[in-house]
Amino acid sequence: MKSRAILWLMLIAAVLYMGCTTEDDKPTGPDLPSGTPLAGEKTGVLEAEYSPYLVTGDIVVPEGQSLTIEPGVELRFDGLHKFLVQGHLEAIGTAENNIVFTSVQGAAGNGDYGQWRALVLDTGADTARLEYCLVQYGAAWDSTERYPEEEGLWLNGGIFIWNCSPVIRNSTVILNGYNGIFILGAQSNPTLINNCVYDNDGDGVRCELGATANIWYNCVKENNSQQYAGAPSGIGVKSRLNANGDSCDFHYNISLDPKYADYVNQDYTLGSCSALIQAGQDAVTIGSIPYYVGATELRGPIGGRTLTAAASPWYVSCNAFVDEGETLVVQPGAQVLFQGVYDLKVFGTLQAEGATFMHEDSLNEQAFWLGILLTNTSGSDSYLRDCHFRNASSILDSEPFGGAVTVQGVSPDLTGNTFHNSLYAAISCQNAAQPLIRDNVIDGFGPMAINCVNNSHPQIDHNVIRNGIGYGIQCLFNSRPVIETNLIYATGMVGIRCAVESSPVIRYNTLVQHEYSGIVCTDQSNPSIRNNIVAFNGSPSTWSVNSHGNGISIAVSSVPQIYYNDVYQSSGSLFSSGLTVDPSNLSSDPLFVDAEAGNFHLQSSSPCKTASETGGEIGAYGLDSNW
Repeated sequence: MKSRAILWLMLIAAVLYMGCTTEDDKPTGPDLPSGTPLAGEKTGVLEAEYSPYLVTGDIVVPEGQSLTIEPGVELRFDGLHKFLVQGHLEAIGTAENNIVFTSVQGAAGNGDYGQWRALVLDTGADTARLEYCLVQYGAAWDSTERYPEEEGLWLNGGIFIWNCSPVIRNSTVILNGYNGIFILGAQSNPTLINNCVYDNDGDGVRCELGATANIWYNCVKENNSQQYAGAPSGIGVKSRLNANGDSCDFHYNISLDPKYADYVNQDYTLGSCSALIQAGQDAVTIGSIPYYVGATELRGPIGGRTLTAAASPWYVSCNAFVDEGETLVVQPGAQVLFQGVYDLKVFGTLQAEGATFMHEDSLNEQAFWLGILLTNTSGSDSYLRDCHFRNASSILDSEPFGGAVTVQGVSPDLTGNTFHNSLYAAISCQNAAQPLIRDNVIDGFGPMAINCVNNSHPQIDHNVIRNGIGYGIQCLFNSRPVIETNLIYATGMVGIRCAVESSPVIRYNTLVQHEYSGIVCTDQSNPSIRNNIVAFNGSPSTWSVNSHGNGISIAVSSVPQIYYNDVYQSSGSLFSSGLTVDPSNLSSDPLFVDAEAGNFHLQSSSPCKTASETGGEIGAYGLDSNW
């Protein structure tokens, strides 16, 4: 009878088992908690060989005893248990093998706040060290258990420190149910260095009952209450910049998004733009999760380096900068490939010759990077020569608009470069900038090819500007560049625009095939316009407006000097209405060699060959026909 009952039980179990499998004979349903059981007093060594450990009750390291936890050990708390250290704890993991304190649910991918109690460091744990530890899903809200019972507070911290001074370095304290690190008692003075305390459901770091702490180079961010509570004065108050150029307090603590790869699914791998990278003491990465900057990877501070062709390509994985007093050299043949919409800001010196700057997806015309910004502190010996820029968008995408290269208040040498498909400007000169812009080809651009604003006075000569949406050259806000011997054609707006009290020198240029006008002057702009060819501009929509001025359009408030130009239209109007034109100006077909093919040299019979104020050739090739 007993044997028959046993057989029936075995049969029922088999049926149940068969009913809970998939086609590949694997049982369905959630994984059961697993690991080497662990509870009670523990001393000696917790070995990685037996990891993971399933914590089924409180763990205690007794006073006067010690416990070492090996790198790679994972402790899975199955219930509201605590890890109480009254002796010495040495939990030193590595960047590759963190020591993990988590919940059973967290180990199965279902972690949440407060699924176990806390890691408690008591008075005897004065010499405890935690390095490269991950502490998550602890700090269950507890209004029943104080620690210590007579005088302590609730166990409301992922790491709970009572009257001792452990060292906690390069650890990640995340998603705990109340405070991330809770420090109590007048004898507490722990050292917290290079830790990330993120998204805990109370305060990030909290000090009470006379506790203090040494808090350096941490990231404390997105905790549900305060980032720091009761911490020493000045902690968390932004007062300086760290080595990455990010705002921090006087102890280099930051409060910035770690930019985890997939935070929701517990993938704490750092993205390339994480503010934690190299932001810690000795330029290590903050937290327990490593990020290794590649040998040819460029991000953050990159001054003092030479980018060679031999090591090329170089990959810009996040915004990069050259600090004041430092130099970045980019050698001929080097490729600098941007892996996203990132920029290079130069506060020091940039010297690049024969290099290429573009997005790594070079065949995608919609894959943009930002651009290069030469700030007003950048070195006077900066230059960009014979470089190629492709698919730059802009560091500044609103007025006054930035460019593939933006220059603010300095005078770099920008010569012999090519700019292709710039989303905004190719070159933007701002705040009294005076660069030399010579022998560049700008093919394809947005609102303008070259932008001169805010009292900027660059020298712009021997450039070819074509196939853009907006203006070839724009001068705004008292800018007075010298614009000479340039070929500017086939833009969607105007060849040269002068506005808001800008009075450039415009001479010996060829301005053809612009949708509206060759030159436009408004808002009390009084340029000198001499020895230019301005021809075949406008479109049917503007030709029909007699007062428009498809050649040169001048507003009443502006009084330019217009001499020795050839302004010619086969359709539309030459000048805006009301403008008195000096007889030194021609209105004849300039007779280009082959305008349709982009050859705007003059035929030998062109009337422009002898039309200049010196009796020579006018237009882009009038001063120097060999460029």
